[in-house]
Amino acid sequence: MPRAPDAQALQHLRNLLKSRSEDPINAVLRAGRGLPADWRESSLAELVVWLRRRCDMTQRQLAALSGLTRAKVAQIEAGQDVQWSTLCRLFAGFGCGLTVVPTCRLSAKDLWRRTHQLWGDGHIPRRRRYPRK
Repeated sequence: MPRAPDAQALQHLRNLLKSRSEDPINAVLRAGRGLPADWRESSLAELVVWLRRRCDMTQRQLAALSGLTRAKVAQIEAGQDVQWSTLCRLFAGFGCGLTVVPTCRLSAKDLWRRTHQLWGDGHIPRRRRYPRK
């Protein structure tokens, strides 16, 4: 039996999902599936280079607009790992935001089932959300 705050949160989530014409998770997953194949297979470095060239910018200009060093822009374009906050600053230099869209072929319900199957098989350890009192 869920505790009172958990039950309230679950009910709030159910009401929110009912108020929308579509499950928002399914909408995002469908959007990811709709991306062209070459976009899904492109690396972040390739995307940054393509966008910079499309905007007709040099690395120095992008660095100045984003508040990063030119060396950092070059490292990102070379494929080096980068923090999320640095990526946000870089894309702000282009004048746009950054959104992660999953490209899973499963629906939200199928994804949930798969996760629970992995828990059941022991591949994902179960842990408590709330500590015992």
